[in-house]
Amino acid sequence: MHSKISYFLSRIFSYPEQDPVRAGLTQALAGLAADMDLDAAPSTDITWDLARVEYTRLFVNAVGGVPAPPYASVYRSGARILMQQGLDEAIGYYRQAGVEPDSGPEPADHISVELAFVARLLETGNRKLLKDFLRDHLLKWYPVFFERLLAAQPHPYYETAARLTRLFLQNLCQEDSYEQTTVS
Repeated sequence: MHSKISYFLSRIFSYPEQDPVRAGLTQALAGLAADMDLDAAPSTDITWDLARVEYTRLFVNAVGGVPAPPYASVYRSGARILMQQGLDEAIGYYRQAGVEPDSGPEPADHISVELAFVARLLETGNRKLLKDFLRDHLLKWYPVFFERLLAAQPHPYYETAARLTRLFLQNLCQEDSYEQTTVS
């Protein structure tokens, strides 16, 4: 179940190739928020055109600069430059899992790619690497990304997705801590 949530969040943080309403993403997002006891924004419904405009404004290109770049390298290097430390870290973790980074539309340190990697680690049961990846990489930059995203006053669709991602990652860390204390 956790891997499905992670893949779902990965999809939301990818460029919207489909209408979120028709694809069932908005309904699923609201349902997941309710299941996780997260107060969802008033309406997560978003048109396809607005989803693409909002995605571009928040993550790709905006007057005055991109408010919330979705790349680890922006936050992990002091210079806020793409394709640096955060990218190298992400690729290192992927290779530890025996995964060669995909040459898809986004670099390996994009939030959607990293959430898909979390899902893969959950599927394979590699809890040690998952714990290391979360503690030493993803959770080192996601909180700053999250704050920048909220400061940009995103559409409720993206705000809810960001809040759910934060809660999901926190829950994964708590589960891992619980497992370690009960197994010992």
